[in-house]
Amino acid sequence: MRSPASSAVRTGRWSSREPAVQPNLGGTLPNDAFADILGLPTVWIPHSHPSCSQYAPDENLSGSVAREGLRIMAGLFRDLGEHPPDADR
Repeated sequence: MRSPASSAVRTGRWSSREPAVQPNLGGTLPNDAFADILGLPTVWIPHSHPSCSQYAPDENLSGSVAREGLRIMAGLFRDLGEHPPDADR
């Protein structure tokens, strides 16, 4: 990950787990429009679990996963707001 914001993402101090940093992946999100066409850094933080039945009629999300996702996103946004990455690097 070469984005100036990558240090904030890699720190991951808002979760007890080590972040898994992966390249831009395909899926149902238009990430390529932001990353490849506009050249903007993207961060994908999933808020699900292996048995969530994503997109199925019985899709579910546990309260603990939702709270962890909210904590991660709030922490990342706070850190980026308090220490904005230098976009010219």
